[in-house]
Amino acid sequence: MKKAEKLNIRNEEFCRKYLKPGWDGCAANEYFIRQCDPNPEVKFHGKPNHEPFDGLRNIYYAQNGAYLAIDSAYVKSKLVEQIKSLLSAEVPLPQQVFDKEEYIEVYRNTLTGILNKIDAEAYDFQKTKL
Repeated sequence: MKKAEKLNIRNEEFCRKYLKPGWDGCAANEYFIRQCDPNPEVKFHGKPNHEPFDGLRNIYYAQNGAYLAIDSAYVKSKLVEQIKSLLSAEVPLPQQVFDKEEYIEVYRNTLTGILNKIDAEAYDFQKTKL
């Protein structure tokens, strides 16, 4: 058995313990990781510094910040608890923010949207069957 096959088996065994009815923890965690951009500045590098781009940049940073704040999505109850905690906490503002109020609003709306989609079971990883 090759190393990659062994790793895949270990991953399957690991993910099996996070597979619950209505929640695939590994798929959920992968989804939220894919939503994160570790270097958002690159996306706007070379763009003009004027109001329309500043607004888009602010929105992108806020949405990215919300997803980066999520530690783990393996367990649904812990994810929901963490998001509720983030919504009640002070929003961390990065230096690149142009409009602080807009950033905070988009950040909170992003987290609220995630909670609403979880409640509505709208994510693909919530449609798991054992």
